[in-house]
Amino acid sequence: MDLHNLLSPYFWQNVEKHFVDLKHSKKDVERRIEELENSVYGLNQDKRSEEIVVSFTSFEPRFDILHLVVKSMLSQSVKPDKIVLYLDDYVDKNTLPESLTQLVEYGLEIKYIPYDLKPHKKYYFAMQEYPDSIIVTIDDDVMYPSDLIEKLYETHKRFPDCVVSGRAHKMRFKKDGNIAKYLTWKWVWEKQDYPSADMFSTGVGGVLYPPHCMDERIFDLEMIRKYSLAADDIWLKTMELLHGTNVVTCDKTVRKNRVLIPASQKVTLKSSNVMQDNNDKILKELFDYFSIDKSFFTE
Repeated sequence: MDLHNLLSPYFWQNVEKHFVDLKHSKKDVERRIEELENSVYGLNQDKRSEEIVVSFTSFEPRFDILHLVVKSMLSQSVKPDKIVLYLDDYVDKNTLPESLTQLVEYGLEIKYIPYDLKPHKKYYFAMQEYPDSIIVTIDDDVMYPSDLIEKLYETHKRFPDCVVSGRAHKMRFKKDGNIAKYLTWKWVWEKQDYPSADMFSTGVGGVLYPPHCMDERIFDLEMIRKYSLAADDIWLKTMELLHGTNVVTCDKTVRKNRVLIPASQKVTLKSSNVMQDNNDKILKELFDYFSIDKSFFTE
């Protein structure tokens, strides 16, 4: 991290927001786990016009806590039609704990897929398997509030062609028109409830993708591996911009009621992508390659 970041007032505001953005106290965790253990699990059983598919991925260091993530989705006020966990095809099925596999009887699907796509697994296969469905992506280290899908879907009905995010940053630009450093963006932006191109979804908040909202190049394996293998959020934002899809945030209470699962942060991509400025490198390379400039963000 360079001195310019440390001297930026945005940086220190963002650091504070990052650490207070999730509930994580022992009391919060215990209360949410108790709620989940006393919940009724299941998928939607009623016919509706739009199928909702919850899609996520994970890896072995987090397998033991995944049942808490899944239970938070199986007990939603607006239940999804499917919940699919995508794992690499080299994962040993015997490493999955019973606490997770027993949730298959309530509707969880576990699929083993190729290509070793890191975080991109959370959307890459679901968007192809269910091209006409709403895809809701979640992270594998959070117990989400029971109204996550309800709040995302309410906003989707208002803005059906937009990506709806539970948490988003507002991108900033320098005077010369170039994009400012990621660490100096306006993180966790709450001062607008309308869609715009400069809103940047962060997956940990839960994100709703309407059908066909991405550029057709979204599934280009060679490009993903070359430019953005460790940064799915940036790749998705690039594909949204190329397609002309804006982002809007939903009711902020959803974001504030997420609970971080203990011991889930021992292995994370955030430290290298954000704190070591890898996000800036990836953004520049992708925007340069696709000739994305400030004109993409003008209303």
